[in-house]
Amino acid sequence: MKLRKGNLMETAIQFIQRKNAQFQKEKVNIEQKLVRMKDIGREGKFYFEREAWTFLPQNNLNKKVFIFERLRKIKYDGKLAYSNWKKDDIEYRIGYFIVGK
Repeated sequence: MKLRKGNLMETAIQFIQRKNAQFQKEKVNIEQKLVRMKDIGREGKFYFEREAWTFLPQNNLNKKVFIFERLRKIKYDGKLAYSNWKKDDIEYRIGYFIVGK
């Protein structure tokens, strides 16, 4: 990961290019394909396949990059807080990164 080169930090565009390449590689690699998240009850884990994603730099803060992900439920381990889990359900996740932090 190249965050600093001399006094220069990775730009939001460079960050997006790097993360896109990482996600594409993970999508192909079976061992890294699934995204793991803890269940809200903290006793189980969900495994999702990342089907699509979009990065969006914030227009007035060039260090913040939003991400929108489309995730498909694949499996779970452990005890879940809610019992309405269904394989192949779609969920969306919204988050952000601070570049260089």
